[in-house]
Amino acid sequence: MATSLDGTLGMVFVGMCVSTILFGATCVQIFMYATSSRCSEDRWFLKTFVCTVLLLDTAHQIGISMGMYRFFITDYANPMLLNDTSHSGGAL
Repeated sequence: MATSLDGTLGMVFVGMCVSTILFGATCVQIFMYATSSRCSEDRWFLKTFVCTVLLLDTAHQIGISMGMYRFFITDYANPMLLNDTSHSGGAL
């Protein structure tokens, strides 16, 4: 019996695609900020905040990429593992 995964893994894949696009936009904005003259004029708190946002966004992207790899590569064709939440925090 075939199982349709459009409503589960399909939506996870779309969410990862949107997240990847937003991560790219964040990287471009941070690059533009870092190479502008405004960066040298800003206080250390704002520079630290920008670096923190980049690090947290990168960690998020790594985490969702590891989750997608698990669902699409490691556990391919095993829909019963969609109910298993024991490895949900394994990426960190």
